[in-house]
Amino acid sequence: MQDFLRWPYDEVTADLGGDNRTVVITAPWITATVGVPEEAALNVRELSQKIQQKSLAPQDLGLINWFFGNLKNYPFCYTLPSKKAGESLDVHDVVEPRLPVDSIEAMLQAALDSATLGSEIAKQLATNLNRAVFEWDWESASAFSKTESGIHPESLFSVARRFNLLDVLATNRGNEIFEKIKALPREEFRKAAGLMVRQNHYVTQKCREALQPATGIAKRAAPEIETFMKEENGHDRILEIAIRSFAESAEEIPVTGHTRALMRLLQFAAGHNLLGFAMAVDCFERSAYQKTDPLAQLLKGGGFEMAAKQINRHMEINDSGSHENVACGFLKYMAPVSSEYAKEALRLAEVISLIASSVPASAMAAYEGLTCSGNSLAES
Repeated sequence: MQDFLRWPYDEVTADLGGDNRTVVITAPWITATVGVPEEAALNVRELSQKIQQKSLAPQDLGLINWFFGNLKNYPFCYTLPSKKAGESLDVHDVVEPRLPVDSIEAMLQAALDSATLGSEIAKQLATNLNRAVFEWDWESASAFSKTESGIHPESLFSVARRFNLLDVLATNRGNEIFEKIKALPREEFRKAAGLMVRQNHYVTQKCREALQPATGIAKRAAPEIETFMKEENGHDRILEIAIRSFAESAEEIPVTGHTRALMRLLQFAAGHNLLGFAMAVDCFERSAYQKTDPLAQLLKGGGFEMAAKQINRHMEINDSGSHENVACGFLKYMAPVSSEYAKEALRLAEVISLIASSVPASAMAAYEGLTCSGNSLAES
């Protein structure tokens, strides 16, 4: 894969220890402690000071990429737009009918109607996401990623990654919900935790079906996607073992409308917009960089150790496959794209990111027996 130039995300800080032996690189979503060789201490100190003072300038590109090149697998940096290698690249165009890109509800309506999930769910989702309009800043994202021949796909991908990580921090109530579940009596814990596991299981169950359409639009990147699909194959069987701690079969536990819509939207993106699909896969595959999955911690604390073991096993398989960066590889043959195509991709990714973050809350709502007007979001 081509190695592009990088620039630190706005939120990244760097702190060189007083002994000049380690530097701590921090973003709101990840922290890394890096050893500093004695001969590199002056350069690292200069870089850390410039990051802290927000005084980085174009002439620091060499220093930035000398350091962050060693951290390229972690979400610390934007990808700067630059010429892509290769004599010819695949051209990707907007697919008809074009998606509405100015209203979350309108986009959901169009995408979910195409996926035959129903218009009422689109309205419910738009209401429950607490975001009536798109907030990922298209104007700044497109200006940053623009080249003479169009929007640089890897560059816009790096912007979308940052937006997603910030949204997860702002909108995902997983930790709060897990604390509520911890306080429940044993039988109620089993019901609520089982719902959480079932949503994860459904995602793996529908994975191949959701990913498959991308092979039809990916052109030369199709083998990359096929390899990814093979590596994801069988993950549902791992989580099915976890399900047995809560029910005799997975079908006994409801799947929320949010979770169903999430997988239908991924499937829609897969057949509609390769860049948006890659951004969406990145939302799914981004590692939490933790030794133990938070859901596994919850299950183990509640006495469901076998289920916790399977959740951790699934996380470890994904981590060992380096899937946290797999989606960017889908773009290596993609030529710069039109603004229309890029905007559609970013909007699809934002909707999928928001719904993914809302799944734990939807499962908790199902446990509490909450319904929305018209249809239950815990509808099977």
